[in-house]
This record gives sequence, structure tokens and C-alpha cells, in this order.
Amino acid sequence: MINKTFAKVDKILVLFLLLIFTGVLVMVFYGFDGYRYDNFNDRVEVIDDWDITVDGKELEKFSLPEIVPAEDKVEMKLSLNLDIIKEYKETVLLIESYYTDMEVFVDQEMIYSYPEHSEHLFGNDTPMAVHIIPLKDEYYDEQLTIRVFPSGNNTKVKIHKGYLTTKTQAVIELLRSDVFHIIIDCIFLFCGLLMILFYFILKKYFYNASILWLGIFLICYGLWDTTFINTLMLIAVNKYFIYMVSYISFSFLIIPWIYFAYTLNKRRHGLIFHSTVFFCSLVAVVALGLHLLSIMDYHETFLLLDISVGTGAVVSISILIKDYFKYKDFGKYSIIGSISFLIFLFMEMILYIAAERSRNGLIVNSGILFFSVFYIIDIAISMIDALVVKKQYKVMEEAANRDSLTNLLNRRAFDNELKICENQMFSAEKDCLEQIGMIMFDTNNLKKLNDSCGHQKGDEMLIELAEVLKEYFSRFGKIYRIGGDEFLVLFKNIDINLLWETLNRFDKEVNQNNESIVSAAFGMAIYNKEEDTDLYSLFARAEEKMYQRKKGKI
Repeated sequence: MINKTFAKVDKILVLFLLLIFTGVLVMVFYGFDGYRYDNFNDRVEVIDDWDITVDGKELEKFSLPEIVPAEDKVEMKLSLNLDIIKEYKETVLLIESYYTDMEVFVDQEMIYSYPEHSEHLFGNDTPMAVHIIPLKDEYYDEQLTIRVFPSGNNTKVKIHKGYLTTKTQAVIELLRSDVFHIIIDCIFLFCGLLMILFYFILKKYFYNASILWLGIFLICYGLWDTTFINTLMLIAVNKYFIYMVSYISFSFLIIPWIYFAYTLNKRRHGLIFHSTVFFCSLVAVVALGLHLLSIMDYHETFLLLDISVGTGAVVSISILIKDYFKYKDFGKYSIIGSISFLIFLFMEMILYIAAERSRNGLIVNSGILFFSVFYIIDIAISMIDALVVKKQYKVMEEAANRDSLTNLLNRRAFDNELKICENQMFSAEKDCLEQIGMIMFDTNNLKKLNDSCGHQKGDEMLIELAEVLKEYFSRFGKIYRIGGDEFLVLFKNIDINLLWETLNRFDKEVNQNNESIVSAAFGMAIYNKEEDTDLYSLFARAEEKMYQRKKGKI
């Protein structure tokens, strides 16, 4: 009862996160900026000669980038007398900042601000941002002033180098600096989509829901990492929507992982897994609310989410390890990969706290890649094993349905076929199959042959009769040996006149042939819904006609 309650609550919370996530994604791509990449040049001026003051005091010795304590603001001043401003169109100043607000002035005129009109929006706290500040020709030889403010509850500012170049080249430089992240994220997104597609295409043949959940996990991680780096921030008008994609994708990240572990261990310990999903979803929703109300800043919110992600990973992986040693019904490589992922996750969290809350994501990327490779090895092994077992089962099934003496289908196969036919005939959609009938055969004088010449001769006669029946009737339907010396042909939707001609020819060329050692009486019946209540009554009618012919009454 408790398990079902948690499962229902989980669905509501997860659906709520998905709705927010979907809405934010729609808003992000609805606000696509779309830079025109038509002003390419490879000239990039690195600006080092800034005059920098921190809380009104001049910073004498510095080497950019640098982290400095700041209670109020950091001011960076530069004289814009660089020729590149006049030399190229769309000249920009490229600056990166981490968890800071920014205002840019030229001769006391504000030309750029970040965030724009954002008082108390998302806690008035900004994540890593890319600033591409446009510069006009008339700014030449003017003084540029950049004011950087600590954001949220931070008391430090990270001052980065500035790059003077064209807008096109600025974008290229940023993408080039994050090329490793971009490649990894593309791999994650592609593999995630591939796993989901693989699941839906092959689930009839190889059902494994853990593939679906791992695919969703990789997509969530890829989305989070592409927002964490600069990629999406270059093309969105409103960077806060990008910020929310990062937040929601990271909040949702651990949930498909928990479901992945749940399905991997055959859905055991449902209460623990559903409780963990409930906890992680609740933390994500509460953290979002506290951040929107400016009670928690960006750092504190993500630290809370790190705890949530770590808790979900520890619980699910510890259960996997325990169940692996207890049941051993899933692959050891998935366990090795899961433990590796957990180690890499904790290394990333430790680095995040120790290195001034600076996250590069490469450690977690490595952990997920490491795990994915091991999991794919397990899936490949499982698929090969499943194919081998399926092939063995088909061989065994075929052997179980075959008569060892004549190699015809046996009574077991006949009974199974009748069940299938009856399901088709008496289903809600159909009253009756189009046409179905049976021909029953019974050998003549088999007992006399066994008594006089031995059972070896009797077996030879049965084998010969089987070959004769194949020759005459295999084109009409399936042939079965249903008893010691009884055979049956089951046919559907055939030319009855042609069948009668073949039966008469069989009677003349086999039964009436003095040189043939084979002889068999036969009786044929075709299903009639007024006479037959089921297919076994049809079988009885064919058998009755066969005995009548055997006694010479037909």
C-alpha cells in the first residue's frame, strides 16, 4: 500500500518537473537569437592592461584570470584606442563571468548590463555567463568601464581576461575553448537517443527497460552539460531560460538513474527506490522554490542538489551491489561501471567545494563514459545470451513437436495448432474461420505385419506411409502423426475439388496397388458451424468417416 502511494506521488512530482522542463525548453528555442556568421576574421586582441579597483581600492598586482574578495563591486577600466575597433564591423568585447552581475559604460553611458531587468529574478543570482559586448566606431579613444558585482551570497569575484574581436570570431573562440565538452555532450545526446530508439524498436525481441532509463539519463546529462558550458548561452536572447534548463536538467538527472537501477535489478525493493525518487524530486522542487524566493543563492541551491544526486546514486548503487551478490541475475560490468560512476561523482563534488565552487564537469563526464562502456558490454553479452537461449529453445521446441520415427509433426503440435485455430475462429471479431478441414488416415494390416514380420517391418511401413502422405498432401496443409498408426492432414482455405482428386488418386495408386506395402483408410470432414461445436468435434467426424471406410461402409 505504501509502495503504491509513493509510486503515485513520484509520478506527480516527476510529471511536474517534466512540465517545467518542457516549458523552459520551448521558451529557450522560441527566443533563439541567431547570430549571423558573416564577419569572420582570425584576429583576437587579448586585453591585459586593465585598471582594476576592488571596493574602491586599486588592485596593484594581478594576473588574469584572478579571484578577488569583493564586498561591493570590482571596476575594470580600459581606454578603447585599439585599431581593431575601426578595422572591423561588429567589433565586440568578449568576457566570461562566474556568478556575477555586470554593467558596462562608455563615458558614463551604459551600453550593456547583465542581468537585464532582473531584480529578484531567480534569486538575483546568475550562473556562468558569456558577455559579448558590442562596440561602435564612435567609442574609439573613449574610456570603457566594467562594473562587476558579487551575485547572491558570494563575496568573491572571478575576473577574466577580455578579448577584443568580431562577433563571429568571439563565438568561434568560445566554441573552440569548449570543444571537448561539446563533443562529449553530442556523444551523450546521440547515445541517449539511440538507446531510447533501440528500446522501442527491439522491445518485442529483447525487452530491457533499463536501456530506456539510461537513454533518458544520458539526454538529461547532455542537456545539463551543454547549458553548463557556453554553447547554448551564445544563441539565447534570455539567458535565464538557459539557466533554468541547466537547473531542471540537473534536478531531474538522478531520477532516470534511480529508475534505471530499479529496472536493472528486476524491480526488487520497490519501496526503497520509490522513496528515493520521492526524496530527490521533493528536494528539486523545494530547492527551486527557495531559489526563486531569493532565500538560497545559486551555489547553495546546487550544493543541495548535489546532495540529492549523491544520495540517489548511493542508495540505488548500494542496492545493485547487494542484489548482485545475492541473486547474480544481472551483469557484473554494470556493477563495476556503477561503482566507478559513484567514485567520479564524489570526486567532482569534492573538487567543486575545494576549488572555490568551480566546476568543470570533466570528471563526471569521464565517470559516465566509463559506466556507459561497461553497461554496453553487459547489454551486448545479455543480447548474445538471449539469442543463444532463443535458438536453443527453438531447437528444443521443434524437437518436442516432431515424431522421432517419421519426422512428421506429432500430437502435441496438433493440439497446439487446434488451440490457435479455435482462438481465431471463436474470437470476438470472427464467428468462424473461412474454411478448415481434416483428413484422417489409419494404416491397414499394421498389426498383422508386426506379428508376422516383426516391428522393424511395421516401422518401415509407417515411415513409407509418412513419405507417401508428404508426396500427395503436403501442398494442402500440415501433416501429423497423432497416434501409433494414425495420421492426419489439417488444411485451410484450399481447392476442395483438387483435394478430392488427390485423395482418389492416392486411393487408386497406393491403396489399390498390389505392389505397394502401404495401405491406409481415410476420412475427410470440413468444419460446419451447425454440426461442429469445436474443432475436436470436427476431428471426431473425420475419424468416424475414416472408420466407416475401413469397415467398407463408404
